[in-house]
Amino acid sequence: MMMKAPISILSWLQTSFLLRLLGVRAERRNAFLESRFFNAHVSKEPVTWFHASSLGELEMLKPLIEDFHKRGLKVGVSAFSDSAYPGLLDLKKITVYADLSPREDEWKRLFDRFKVEKLILAKYDFWPGLLDAASRANAPVIVINAQMRTSLRRIVQAFRFLGVRMPKLFLFPNDLVAEGELRANLGNEVKLFVAVDPRWEQVARRVEKQTRSRALVKWSEKISELRKPIGMIGSAWLQDLDVILPVLKNHKDSLVIVPHDLSPKNIEEIENRVKKWELEDRTLVVNEMGILVELYRFADWVFVGGGFGKGIHSLLEPAIYSVPIACGPSRYYDFIETKELAKRNLLTRCETAQAFEAWLKEKSVDQETKEWIHSKRKLYSIVLEECIRIEGVN
Repeated sequence: MMMKAPISILSWLQTSFLLRLLGVRAERRNAFLESRFFNAHVSKEPVTWFHASSLGELEMLKPLIEDFHKRGLKVGVSAFSDSAYPGLLDLKKITVYADLSPREDEWKRLFDRFKVEKLILAKYDFWPGLLDAASRANAPVIVINAQMRTSLRRIVQAFRFLGVRMPKLFLFPNDLVAEGELRANLGNEVKLFVAVDPRWEQVARRVEKQTRSRALVKWSEKISELRKPIGMIGSAWLQDLDVILPVLKNHKDSLVIVPHDLSPKNIEEIENRVKKWELEDRTLVVNEMGILVELYRFADWVFVGGGFGKGIHSLLEPAIYSVPIACGPSRYYDFIETKELAKRNLLTRCETAQAFEAWLKEKSVDQETKEWIHSKRKLYSIVLEECIRIEGVN
């Protein structure tokens, strides 16, 4: 018994009316309602399919997508959220297909059209139609940065109840805790490999490819004129500055603020706060987008913004430079890398201004941690080779 009835219900729910009612944007609605993949050229060779839920997960898979292409392997890419659309456009030139994902009931048609032989996902984006299509195609399912979620357990239970064969699962959690949770819940039904997060590789490649844009040259020169040590607040929110700036008044560190919001009104608010705490003679406010990762290399310490606002921003970007990092508490436990970085004393969670001041006095990064960061690229190559090696089950 296959899953036609449940999947038909899901596809009915994905109607234009309900999507509009839920506020789904036009790009996503059109992807649901159109069979876009039928306009793409079909490869005669087998294809490895990558699927992500949103832009963050797509960035996680991007190094693998690029390296599969470099090996001469055909690749297709899809994502659920329209936030990933710009990233998908960037991948079109190296893939047989790169667009938003279809409805649940169209996955099998997509798999058949592109001769999908392998499916690679990020974290936990499991959908019944997607897994059913992989099962019918005898395509193994590889999950990068795999995490245990109730949705996975329920899908496994539903497949058993309906008599549907699960595809062969190869899960790559990035720590022993996640591996233990997956093993306890799924037992011998899956193959497990503890592996590095590919985002380390993605950030390292961006650092390597630093383009000397006019904006980067301009701000690099300005930062180089500051007296050391230099602290940097990346993706800064006003709420972060209200905690940090009063503390820095009593320290001699120079400061670079790279705002999350570059609107003139927000920049003015930031500059007013800098003046209030008498920091303007040793502070730069960067009103340029797209150069934060490159600027982190000037920092002696970093505070990643958002932790006193809606949630912390990317931690791996400054971590690649082996600098001490602090952040606020908001959404701290939502990210899998926080535990790993904190264990290495590279990251400290500061809930108050007093905690930030204590960290500012004690921060340090040892040589062992620096070597650990450098090892990430070697560990990524192991993940790549394993993903290439895994084959379908006939």
